[in-house]
Amino acid sequence: MKPARTWVTALICGPVCAVALAACTPVPDLDSTIAPELLDADYPPLLPIDRLIASGPAPELEARAAEDELQGRLDSLRRRAEALDGPIVDAETQARMKGGVGG
Repeated sequence: MKPARTWVTALICGPVCAVALAACTPVPDLDSTIAPELLDADYPPLLPIDRLIASGPAPELEARAAEDELQGRLDSLRRRAEALDGPIVDAETQARMKGGVGG
């Protein structure tokens, strides 16, 4: 067999074998994941879109509340960063360290 033909055969047979193996996989039983009381339940009622939109808070209010919350978190993180920005070792300890163990 010529090398070019071997590559063509591999390119065709590879995906065909992969599909054949995938077809042998058992399908999971999805019906058993639904609670028994939901199997016989009625569909929820359809509501007009106007009622659905009116029932929630205005998007502008939600956006403003989220922005305020994020700003508070940002301020808190900045305060924490400023607290960590100082020297790691205070001046007195640093002087002792420069003196060495015996000093």
